[in-house]
Amino acid sequence: MTRTTRLVVTVLVLGLALFAAGCKKPAPVTPPEVAAPAPQTTPPEPQEPPPAKPDTGAGWDTTTVETGTMTPEWIQKMNDSGVLKTVYFGFDSYDLDSPARTVIQANATWLQDVGKQADIRVEGHCDERGTIEYNLALGERRASAVREYLVSLGVDASRVRIVSFGEEQPADPGHTEAGWAKNRRAVFVIEAS
Repeated sequence: MTRTTRLVVTVLVLGLALFAAGCKKPAPVTPPEVAAPAPQTTPPEPQEPPPAKPDTGAGWDTTTVETGTMTPEWIQKMNDSGVLKTVYFGFDSYDLDSPARTVIQANATWLQDVGKQADIRVEGHCDERGTIEYNLALGERRASAVREYLVSLGVDASRVRIVSFGEEQPADPGHTEAGWAKNRRAVFVIEAS
């Protein structure tokens, strides 16, 4: 080989090595430990046991849902009330852990009982770490994992649309592990049928 050819090959190999090194996933960040709360000076208020079923927007007119005549106002009230809960994910993960499955099960129950005619959108979100392209793909995998689990629980797949926002719509603009943990999520939004 000529000297020029060797130089070109060497530069290409070094470039590929640097590119490959830059594509590695960042090391997982261990969340900081939360300090125990300070002792209370007054006795805590008695707490009611959690409801057996998820909040179904008690007080809202559920007959409009069952007849397929959901109004934009009803949809807005349901979304504003947070009747469908958000699912959170670990760093660089789209695996559904036990708390995430519990939330999805409660959401599926609502969709099968009260929201029988409601279509939903599952939005996948990420924290700011990673490239835009990587986070869009990860957000889509998160939304897809939630959709697949909903379908396995009996929700009709045609009622569930997914979209990824990557890192573009953070729930918390902070640059801390606590803020990032709030941003790694799948959000449920009720849509008109």
